[in-house]
Amino acid sequence: MTKLHPLIVSLFLGLLLSLLWGIAAWLKWQHMKDDTILPTGAFTARHGGTIGYLTNAVCIGIALSFIGTIKGWLILSGAITIFIGGWHATFLERKLYCNNDQIETIVLAAKEYGRFSGPNGVAEVLAQVAPKWWLKLMPKAWQQELRIKLQPILLPDQESGSS
Repeated sequence: MTKLHPLIVSLFLGLLLSLLWGIAAWLKWQHMKDDTILPTGAFTARHGGTIGYLTNAVCIGIALSFIGTIKGWLILSGAITIFIGGWHATFLERKLYCNNDQIETIVLAAKEYGRFSGPNGVAEVLAQVAPKWWLKLMPKAWQQELRIKLQPILLPDQESGSS
C-alpha cells in the first residue's frame, strides 16, 4: 500500500474532526442558553458544557496522535476543524431552533417586560434572555425580521414621531 501524502491526511483529518468539533460547540451553546427564554433540551442545558469540552479534548487528542504522520500539516487540520466545525454548529442551531415561534416568543417577552419597565429595561432584559451571541448565529433575514418587530417596543418615541 502506498503511503498517503501528509496534506491529504491533514485535510481528511480536519474534515472528520470538524463534525465532532461542531457538535461540541453546539453542546456548549445549549449550556449557555440555560437561563434564557431560548429553547434547549434539559440534558443539554445541564450537561452540554461538560460534554462539549470533553469532546473538544477528544478532538485535540486525536489530532495530536497524528503529529508524527503529518507534522506541520497539523496546523491546517486544526484550522479546518475549527472553521468548518463552527459552520456545523451554526447550521445545527439554525435547523433546530431558528423559526418564527422563536421570533414571536422573543417579541412577546419584550412586550411583557416593556409593560413594567420601559424601553431601557426591555433592552437590558432582552440581552439576558435572548443574548446577542445567539442572535448573531441566526440568518440575516431572521435578524432583520426580529429587529423590525422589536423596534416599536425598544424605540417607541421614534415610532410615534415618524407617523
